[in-house]
Amino acid sequence: MCRRSAVRSAGRRTALRLRLPLPGEHDLSGSAQAAAAAALLRANRARALRDEGTSYHYQPAAEFSTAPTGMLSLMAGAFDNLHVPVERGATWTTDAPFRETAAAVEAMRSRGLLAVEMEAAALYAFATAREKPVLYR
Repeated sequence: MCRRSAVRSAGRRTALRLRLPLPGEHDLSGSAQAAAAAALLRANRARALRDEGTSYHYQPAAEFSTAPTGMLSLMAGAFDNLHVPVERGATWTTDAPFRETAAAVEAMRSRGLLAVEMEAAALYAFATAREKPVLYR
């Protein structure tokens, strides 16, 4: 639910920068969803801003939910053959991704969040609290 924007140079590789959509501007294409999923799973320390309710059932209140280290190592190389380079970074998890305001989107952008999604914070919290995998290879 994020949109691809300008492609920029990042060293020898070209990186795809994902941007949060403005209200009323939603890209539901498969390539945008794949790029968003890749961005949140390829992060060095994948984390998601907790703006939803499910993650709080598994872990104490905190601003971010962080992916377990094992999840990240499981994803090593998973996107190497993706023809769209991926930029690593944090995401914004919300239960209402189509109700964000322009001010909220800009606030999240200014914090360096790359995409808005609905599941990462809860999956990270569950995986950590229950010591259960949420990804399989």
